[in-house]
Amino acid sequence: MRSSFPVVPTLAILWILATAPLLPAQDIEKARQEGVVVWYTNLNVDASQGIAQAFEKKFSPLKVRLYRAGNSALGARIMSEAQAGRTENDVTDMTLTFIGGLLQKNLVVPYNSPERRFFRDEFKDKESYWTGTTVQASVIGYNTRLVARQEAPKSYDDLLLPRWRGRKITMEAEAYEWFQAMLALKGREKTLEFIKNLRAQQPAFNRGRTLQAQLVAAGEYEVALELFNYRVEVLKNQGAPIDWVAPNPMVVNPSVVSLAARAPHPNAGKIFIDFLLSAENAALIRQAGRIPARSDVEPNPPRLLKGLPVWVPDPQDDINKVIALYNEAFGIGRK
Repeated sequence: MRSSFPVVPTLAILWILATAPLLPAQDIEKARQEGVVVWYTNLNVDASQGIAQAFEKKFSPLKVRLYRAGNSALGARIMSEAQAGRTENDVTDMTLTFIGGLLQKNLVVPYNSPERRFFRDEFKDKESYWTGTTVQASVIGYNTRLVARQEAPKSYDDLLLPRWRGRKITMEAEAYEWFQAMLALKGREKTLEFIKNLRAQQPAFNRGRTLQAQLVAAGEYEVALELFNYRVEVLKNQGAPIDWVAPNPMVVNPSVVSLAARAPHPNAGKIFIDFLLSAENAALIRQAGRIPARSDVEPNPPRLLKGLPVWVPDPQDDINKVIALYNEAFGIGRK
């Protein structure tokens, strides 16, 4: 789906903090009696620990027990626990692409947080199973010392030009969400033809978009097929020779939060979800340089989303089939 993000004054954060409704005291007391909330998240360690500490300070003595891993590992852990007949987590936080598997297995339940009214339709489902927390916006990155602005690729098809042949391109080794977007936007046949031509360019596979941004900034590669634009902005602000171009549309994959089915601490889980979706947490996300999914808290700088047409994935897509086709298209796993 395509959309454009509105511009919202930063002062809106202060207004929301001042006028947001208080949580029912009895719900908070029930959560505190449970004592702990178990949070499975794909956020990095610094960001997730910062959020956990802010929550614990606000809702003392309630504690957050944190487990952090990548999306695939989180999904596998939850599935494994379910097969063993147990549920250890209360709250799940992973990208929208991967939440579909949990929905199909009935491993998350609806929770209509009062904070959901502050989110765009693209970042929440109608049944209240999931709501966005942060946004990952995929862009093409380039080294500004090696690539003039007018020469920077403006689209993924531009990466097929002879200019970029010979290990000048770095790309994520597990770019499943990006591949899912290509299938939706181009169709299967054109996507596979694009991948065939991209492989002929001899791109280098690297794991981790932060690492790739650093490699591009260091001049190890001239361009990156897919970086998160907020990561590039962090390096730019540090003086690194790197910038980004947003393809049209820009692939946006939000991380979404859900309440686990048979959560061992359901009241604490609901209070924690309210906090994750709050303007207070959105301000923390913005302060950390990331992109909050709340429509009334704009990112810093606003150009990370302002006026850009976006594509958001469908969680009903079978990500396992996407991964299998991705591996087949790139010849991964073949001897």
